[in-house]
Amino acid sequence: IAFRNRPLACEFEELRRRFDNDEVQAWEDYRRIKQGSDTYVINPSQYDTKPIKSTQSRKPPPGPGWKCKRVVESGEIHRWHWISPTRNIEFRRWAPAGEFEKLRHELGDEMRAWEEYRKRKAGSDTCVVSPSKYDVDPIETNSPTTPVVNDGDSNHTEEILTARKPPPGPGW
Repeated sequence: IAFRNRPLACEFEELRRRFDNDEVQAWEDYRRIKQGSDTYVINPSQYDTKPIKSTQSRKPPPGPGWKCKRVVESGEIHRWHWISPTRNIEFRRWAPAGEFEKLRHELGDEMRAWEEYRKRKAGSDTCVVSPSKYDVDPIETNSPTTPVVNDGDSNHTEEILTARKPPPGPGW
């Protein structure tokens, strides 16, 4: 296989080693990884043994209006993220996106569904990219300073944190 780019040739070599020097399997994985972009290989189709997989996910969208987005994780693993129709909440996994879609359907509103989803997932991974950016009513961090009664030796104050809602769970 003739490469036009040394770093990508090295990347292919790493794949070949990963597949116990099986160049065919390494090439299929390399083509899958580089799908939709330049392979930097001279006449790459001559090395293909089977058609390249589709650019669409094999799983159907979790519900009407959902979009899927192909992402690369760790520089080489391709995964699909699922994006909700109204607020564009980006889920890293299909099953949690499906769970959220059920809530959307039950509650009839993506905002309320998100609040309920956050309650149910409190203390665990939501499988959402940057979940806090979708929160409507985040906990306030600016708090008033209120004097505290003490023994009279010192004049100190204590900050009292106020929040509109209590944290949904540990670690919030």
